[in-house]
Amino acid sequence: MICSSIKRASELNNHGINLLVAGHSQEAMNTFQSALSGIKEIVSDQDPSLHSDTSMSVAPTQRFISESPLILHTLHTDQSFVYNRPLVIDEIVSIDDLDSTLALLSAAILFNLALVCHQIGREGQEKALKRASVLYRMSLQLLQNCEANECTTVICLLALNNRAQIHYELCDYSQSGHCLKQISKIMHDDVRLHESLNAADLEGLLLNVMLQDPPSAARAA
Repeated sequence: MICSSIKRASELNNHGINLLVAGHSQEAMNTFQSALSGIKEIVSDQDPSLHSDTSMSVAPTQRFISESPLILHTLHTDQSFVYNRPLVIDEIVSIDDLDSTLALLSAAILFNLALVCHQIGREGQEKALKRASVLYRMSLQLLQNCEANECTTVICLLALNNRAQIHYELCDYSQSGHCLKQISKIMHDDVRLHESLNAADLEGLLLNVMLQDPPSAARAA
C-alpha cells in the first residue's frame, strides 16, 4: 500500500513536470499539490511498526531523484544564474528509510512547485516570487530530516541559489547574501560537487556567490 502510494505521488510529480514544460502552469501546480497530498496521507496513515520492517530496506534514497532534461527558458536572466530544470522522481524499487524517503520526495516536489511560482513571478508577479521563496524554504527544511548525501546536497544548493535570486530581485539583499553564504560553505565543504552538477550549473552557482553583491547606494538611487 505504501509503495503504491509513493509510486502514485512520483507519477503525479513527473506528470506535473510535463505540464509545466508545456506551459500549463496552473495545472502543473495542481498536480504537484496532489502529489504532496498523497505523501501527507502516507504519513498520517503509516503504521509505526513499518519503520523496523527489514523487508523494506535495500536501495539508498539518493538514487531516485534526477534532473529533467527539459528547461524552463523563462527563468533565464542576464544578471544571474537561476536553476530551471524540475526534479524528476525515478521509479523507487525499494525503501531504505521511510521517513527520509518521504521527506526527500516532499522536498523534491516542493522544489518543483516553487519553480512554477518562480516562473510566474519572473513574469512580473511579486506575490508569486514571495510564495516561491517560501516553498524553497520549506523544501530546505524537509531536507534537514534526510540523511545527508549527494542528492540532498544538490537540492539544497539549488533551492538556496534560487531563493537567493528571488530575494535579490526583491531588494532583500541581506536574505540573499545569507543564502549565498550557505552555498559558499556547502561548496567549500563538499569537493565532489563537480561529479553531481554539470559544468554550466556549477559555474552559475560559483559566479552568483562570487559576483552578486548588493548594489551601491549610488546605483540603488
